[in-house]
Amino acid sequence: MLVIVSPSKTLDFLTPLSIETYTVPALQNEAEELIESCRKLSCADIQEFMGVSAKLANLTYRRFQDWSKACEPGVNARQALFAFSGKAYESLHARDFSEEDLVYAQDHLRILSGLYGALRPLDIIEPYRLDMGSRIPLGGKTGPCGFWKRALTEHLNTELASHHYGTLIDLASREYFSALRAEAVNARIIQPIFMDRVRDEYRIVSFRAKQARGLMSRYIIRNRLEDETNLRRFDWAGYRYDVRRSDEYRWVFIREAEGNPE
Repeated sequence: MLVIVSPSKTLDFLTPLSIETYTVPALQNEAEELIESCRKLSCADIQEFMGVSAKLANLTYRRFQDWSKACEPGVNARQALFAFSGKAYESLHARDFSEEDLVYAQDHLRILSGLYGALRPLDIIEPYRLDMGSRIPLGGKTGPCGFWKRALTEHLNTELASHHYGTLIDLASREYFSALRAEAVNARIIQPIFMDRVRDEYRIVSFRAKQARGLMSRYIIRNRLEDETNLRRFDWAGYRYDVRRSDEYRWVFIREAEGNPE
């Protein structure tokens, strides 16, 4: 199986890392093309199209200008898996992965990105902010989602074919999954849904769902899952598979009360 996840807006390029191994993003040339378009934007443009504060627009502008295709791990560059630090990545907790965990993750986990398209865990990146849903005009296409839709789908299909993955596990947000042409993906797509009991009904609680996506990614990696049916055994943090609410493609996991993560 191949697992896709979203990046996070929160970044960590300061915490020291012990790992030195890194790889280069497969869609680096496309990222450079995208950056060239973004470099033409003013701070005011960025603030308008991305809906951010003036301070964040200024930081994003500087990052666009400073971005380099050729970089090595250091103060301003690190492996993608350790650069993102949002709720899902806190639950994924990759810093305690063994070497074997990282090898499996490198082969089975892909982080979708508004700038880089798709990242392997050890692909080196620089700090950036470019949400997939941003409406920045890019060469006649509206935003990164329009820019990436064809190239990203073709890239994942190449990976799915070359590694003989039969299933794509979608643990990405709707915003990032929409960058794929789902009907053109050459694999069975399974979308895990996480619901928590809130008073008398089960609901998707955004921040808890983010945490659960990270936990399930960790579960897959630590257990070296290859057969997607084993994913139904996921029971970390009190979740359990609900056959009644699930169908062939949407697998629903429910939780009565928050449990302890593994």
